[in-house]
Amino acid sequence: MEITVDTHVHFYPNYDFGRFLNAARENLSGPEKVLLLTERQTENFFHDLPRLLQTLQEDCPLLESMEGVHRLSYDNGDHLWIAAGSQYVSTEGIEVLNLLSSNRLNQRLPIRKLIESLSDGVTVLPWSPGKWSGKRGEIVTEIFTSRGAREIFLGDILMGQVVSPALFRGAQVLRGSDPLPLPGEERFVGRYGIRGESQDLNFHPQQALREFLRAGMKSQHGRKLSLYESFSRILRWEVARRFT
Repeated sequence: MEITVDTHVHFYPNYDFGRFLNAARENLSGPEKVLLLTERQTENFFHDLPRLLQTLQEDCPLLESMEGVHRLSYDNGDHLWIAAGSQYVSTEGIEVLNLLSSNRLNQRLPIRKLIESLSDGVTVLPWSPGKWSGKRGEIVTEIFTSRGAREIFLGDILMGQVVSPALFRGAQVLRGSDPLPLPGEERFVGRYGIRGESQDLNFHPQQALREFLRAGMKSQHGRKLSLYESFSRILRWEVARRFT
């Protein structure tokens, strides 16, 4: 089956749940749409989703849960798959995603030890503005270029700036929206991602999605924001962080 996947998704408490689901359905193409959650330790959206569905006043989908994945089935035949996953920050300040895993670590670790500890899911180092400069950039480059590195993906996000081409060399790239924790940012969910052919998700969805990510022949879904749009979002986020 063909699926479209946003590989970097957050649901924050200041989001509107109905708008979040609608954005995912509208922005992702095809009948099989997938959101890969990257929850921080304080976030429990995957766990809370069955309760949140009960708050919907209309267009409430049928929920089925299986091995770390929720499937929402809609009357028009669309399926929205929402998979558990986590986001961590190493002691060096480098973000690491563990996709398609329900397990969570409760301690902050150095980057290499953190990556070794995340063997049950799909490991991603997501780029974000300014966070791969200086020493951290050297560490990330070394991880991607070292011959002994375990299979690690580079995460590209909706922000308009591109990662240094040197970092892309030899690295598989996963794309996702990475919405900010601001009201209204839920509209960006599903705007950027990947698409391609997957095994049938109806039997073992978590394993099928892991194999899909690790396989080749994935195309880009959506487009990155312009530099102006990206700057406006960052500015709004910085103002909110400092004055609220």
